[in-house]
Amino acid sequence: MKKKIFTFMNSTRYEIIILIPVFVACIATVLQSVTSLEEQYGLYFDMLDILLVIIFGLDYILSIYTAEDKIKYIFSVNGIIDLLSVVPALIPASTIDLKFLQVIRILRVVRVFKLDKYSEPLDIIKRVFIREKEILITTVSLAAIVVFITSVVVYSSENLVQPDKFPDIMTTMWWAISTVTTVGYGDMYPITVVGRIAGSLLVILGIGLIAIPSGVLSAGFISEMRDRGMFKDK
Repeated sequence: MKKKIFTFMNSTRYEIIILIPVFVACIATVLQSVTSLEEQYGLYFDMLDILLVIIFGLDYILSIYTAEDKIKYIFSVNGIIDLLSVVPALIPASTIDLKFLQVIRILRVVRVFKLDKYSEPLDIIKRVFIREKEILITTVSLAAIVVFITSVVVYSSENLVQPDKFPDIMTTMWWAISTVTTVGYGDMYPITVVGRIAGSLLVILGIGLIAIPSGVLSAGFISEMRDRGMFKDK
């Protein structure tokens, strides 16, 4: 019996079936954010939540039951994903802000990442990120350092002349992040000489910081697909 349950739970069919309540939970969370719907159908949302808790709870319990090494499963990536699919719904709404609880519930969607062993595209994405993790981590760390230094410099020069736009370093970091990613909302911008120089350098560096991981990932995907024989060089 245990072997049959294990075989079924590790099949593609089961993973797709269990994803249905996952996406239902996500849709319900979105609908609950609409005040009028929450007030009118709040009871039904609560009933749906109880049903989802039962489904995810049974899935987690059966996964532990069928695991050969239960401790290893509980602390494995898949085990943590399964736990995150259950825990958010078990948090009493009275103990934390309701809106925060609604956001936490979205964690259930991480279940989709378990399909990587059945879906080749998902598996390719995972392997590429793992293979190139050192370069990606280095690039992100460098970007964080650049954003921090630029934020401090711009805040120091702009706060005196634009205290409403650059009231603190945290707010300035928002400007720096939108600038380094070349988004630039235009809601705030430096007007001092020092601030403009720092902003210009940040834009130039941002182009490179975005291009590096893009190039690394592109090369990684090509290499992984070539290793799998998905295409051949002419």
